[in-house]
Amino acid sequence: MPTDPFPLDAYLARIDWSGPLDPEPATLAALHRHHIHAIPFENIDPLTGRPISLDPADLTDKLIRRRRGGYCFEQNGLFLLALESIGFRTRSLCARVCISEGRYGPRSHQITLVDFEGAAWLADVGFGGNGLIEAIPFEMDREFDQGLDCFRLAEDAKFGFRLEHRLPAGWRTLYAFSRDPFLPSDFHALNYFICRAPESIFTQVPLCVRTLPTERRILFGDVLKIRALSGVTGTEPVKTSAQLRGILTNSLGIALPDDHELRDPKPLPPNARQP
Repeated sequence: MPTDPFPLDAYLARIDWSGPLDPEPATLAALHRHHIHAIPFENIDPLTGRPISLDPADLTDKLIRRRRGGYCFEQNGLFLLALESIGFRTRSLCARVCISEGRYGPRSHQITLVDFEGAAWLADVGFGGNGLIEAIPFEMDREFDQGLDCFRLAEDAKFGFRLEHRLPAGWRTLYAFSRDPFLPSDFHALNYFICRAPESIFTQVPLCVRTLPTERRILFGDVLKIRALSGVTGTEPVKTSAQLRGILTNSLGIALPDDHELRDPKPLPPNARQP
């Protein structure tokens, strides 16, 4: 049975992009930045017991028509559909998020490799924290200053490659990955666990991120953190479900239907890494 074509015009309106669509590196970087600024990262559906569908029609309905956000499989899944509809050559990869330096979780984070003639770029619009703002060339040890954050890729002796993020104290690993391609069926299996299992962080505490040109707003557990170019400019404890709903709507751009009943947010588990 044929699938419906990707609603590219609606997607471009959602991310507020009216520029060129040539499948070139500059277009990729611009689309990536506009997507990050327009569509927040959020895990409210798994947090409230609603499983995530990765069906293309469901992704476009949720993130475009209903103007919700999503987590990595949704965000990078939607971005992949958009890139392919434009004519980019892509490969889906899967990364291990760093728990602490040298310690990683299982492969659970979707990313995208975009191939150009003789070169490749890394794209990732779905990292729940201080992730890439623009796609970057797949070049080792080159620093990419993107305003709010600076990133670099490095070789990893065990897993292949690492994406690192610069903090005032030095470089911090975000995740490690290989260039082994992953299929949609691989992500469906991972997604089933991530959005349903009680031990998944996404079913335990809210993790929502809105990235704006001048700041990031990160809600993780029961604390909202605002970080600008000058560093962390404020934190706010989030104690009640009513307060949580107000922050989602007013600070993070996530307007939930009334039937999404929120609980008072829990503090982070002891081993959770702060974004």
